[in-house]
Amino acid sequence: MKTFNMDIEKRLKKLFSETFNVPEEKITPDTRPSNLAEWDSLGHLRLFMNIESEFQISFQIDEIKELNTFEMILKQILNNF
Repeated sequence: MKTFNMDIEKRLKKLFSETFNVPEEKITPDTRPSNLAEWDSLGHLRLFMNIESEFQISFQIDEIKELNTFEMILKQILNNF
């Protein structure tokens, strides 16, 4: 299970990197809009569209509003598997 979780985390980090056009090394569990200038409201929507496509899951509007750190998003994705 740990390998599976690490794979999901790696895929999510790559997705963040591609969505926000930043190096993967810049993405940490605490990455959030307030410490990643590229993560604005439009970027937030793009991120969730990319996550839904990549992981074949969907989020409710309320979840999208609440999930605002890399770590929170990762935990929610893992809960879907």
